[in-house]
Amino acid sequence: MIKINTFIKDIKTNIISPHVTSFSKDIKKNSVFFALKGVNCHGSDFIADALNRGASLIFHDDPNYKSEYENIYFVSSLEDQILPFLCELYEIDLSKYKIFGFTGTNGKTTTAFLCHQMLLSMNMSSIYMGTLGFLSNSLKKFKETRNTTPDLFSILHYLFLNKAEGSQNICLEVSSHALVQNRLKGLNFDISSILNIESDHLDFHQTIQNYVTSKLMIANVTSHDNVIINMDSSNIKNEYKNVNKSKFISFSQLDRSCDFFLSIDRCDTANSTFLLQHKEEKLSFSIKIFPDFNILNFSFAIISILNIYGSKVFTDIEINKLKLPRGRMEFVPNITKNVIIDYAHNVDGFENVLNSVNKHFDRVISVFGCGGDRDREKRPLMLQIALQHSDLVIFTSDNSRTESFDSISKDAIRGNDINNVVIIEDRKSAIKKGASLLKQNDCLIILGKGHELTQEVKGEKIYFSDHEVINEIYN
Repeated sequence: MIKINTFIKDIKTNIISPHVTSFSKDIKKNSVFFALKGVNCHGSDFIADALNRGASLIFHDDPNYKSEYENIYFVSSLEDQILPFLCELYEIDLSKYKIFGFTGTNGKTTTAFLCHQMLLSMNMSSIYMGTLGFLSNSLKKFKETRNTTPDLFSILHYLFLNKAEGSQNICLEVSSHALVQNRLKGLNFDISSILNIESDHLDFHQTIQNYVTSKLMIANVTSHDNVIINMDSSNIKNEYKNVNKSKFISFSQLDRSCDFFLSIDRCDTANSTFLLQHKEEKLSFSIKIFPDFNILNFSFAIISILNIYGSKVFTDIEINKLKLPRGRMEFVPNITKNVIIDYAHNVDGFENVLNSVNKHFDRVISVFGCGGDRDREKRPLMLQIALQHSDLVIFTSDNSRTESFDSISKDAIRGNDINNVVIIEDRKSAIKKGASLLKQNDCLIILGKGHELTQEVKGEKIYFSDHEVINEIYN
């Protein structure tokens, strides 16, 4: 069998800054291309494109692919060689990194970002990787990533570009797609968390059981049986009966027998106070984090750090300086009305956000849409939840992709009473309409896009920012 690491010396000789990818459109002159099996096709279908774009060396694992070109090599079990090849090429010693993994239907971004902030406040090096992009040792200047969970090629190249002396931490969001597709093969987490498992991405996973199974796969790539699980999530609790319980660290707000028990004394927009108990140890917090599900996210980040570094580190964490990531339960600052921008884009996310918000305001006006070419069955459920917890719903566009807005809106209203629904396709107009109806103690909550800066319509990405629309209205 060909050992691809034997090519490293030549690659380093010819390329000052080596570039390796499995995505042909990323290829530039002298890139190394890994043609791997995908969900719907094989990377070998793109070898000709890779050559045209300038690839100098290609590895593939397609036994049916034949070529007379030089520098194209068939390698069996190619996926097994990716990580050791990249580590040797980039001279990266993964034993110097502590890797924190976070998966769940909702909360991955917030939890990973809070963990990243806490590690920085402890004067440790930290890299965040996830929906917001790549971020090294700072809270700004994100570098864009293609997926919620980057592949090994992107992760190792970023580590190569941001190498530092001594040990580093990585806070990584882990999607169900990445786990099923084995996108992180060979990478081991020092600690991982399963925040919750609700219904989502069924267009990809087909059944809820497949989705649950995909999330639990993170246990297979976590060292020392350090997987924190939320026992209050019904899908986790049901599956817990069938797994090796020694692999897991249990967390609950309901069951005091769990390894960690959370008790929330107060939760509101001004300040929240809560207690986290582990055996005989009690950690009390007073912090401006809202609503209660973000206290859970905060708790998972704290428990992760506690597990790796011990309780003595908490005196170093600047709790009151922590901030939620952009577009996650974000109260838009410096305006005269209450406006929240949030990334929630599934049924459970809607329930969490809207149920928490409407307790604190006279009226709630919700603006949201549903993505095109995605799970159609959740559309009427999302509108149903929005109607339960809002006084008015403005249904609008949100990444229609190749599907018509008319088709999406018809799905959403199916089976719902739409007396309190206004349908406005143009998202900017929809937000302006919601803002025009706000009174002093009302709240406008804009859901679905969060930090995103584009709308995808008919295959084209168009610049769009919920934040900019709001600031244009009030400033």
